[in-house]
Amino acid sequence: GAGELYSYIEVFLEDDYEIAKISRQASGGVVVDVGANIGIFSLAASKTFQNTEVYAVEPHPYAYSRLVKNLKLNGADNVRPLNRAVYSISGPVRLSAGPSTTAASVCDGGNLSVEGVTLDDLCAERAIDHVRLLKIDVEGGEVEVLKGAGKTLENTDWVVVECHSAE
Repeated sequence: GAGELYSYIEVFLEDDYEIAKISRQASGGVVVDVGANIGIFSLAASKTFQNTEVYAVEPHPYAYSRLVKNLKLNGADNVRPLNRAVYSISGPVRLSAGPSTTAASVCDGGNLSVEGVTLDDLCAERAIDHVRLLKIDVEGGEVEVLKGAGKTLENTDWVVVECHSAE
């Protein structure tokens, strides 16, 4: 859809995230793509940070299945897809998941239960002690993601956030 095309334009044509610049200024660590959707940013990170693990975290079941397919089709062997919602708590959370892959968000009245995880817990589980680049695009849940990322942010070189809320 148009939302997915816009993501492609943002990442590959307009370089809104400046990942080439970041790749030259930071070393070591991993890349974490929170709200990976169908994998546009993860694919760009995979190519730019070739010798780095990229974690692509996406809770929406349909978007996640397309993410996995896109990674395989593009030979992105350094990307680790995870079907979870990064949030301020670890445990079950509600996801508002409509037909569009670009508009899902965690909310109390969501129509789908998914496994939530704080960024700190995710990094502990995966033994990630240094994040080179953290990208967050979670359709209004940015503050909730950051609430669960205190320790991770202390060990992160670059953070890029697409903000969808006044907070």
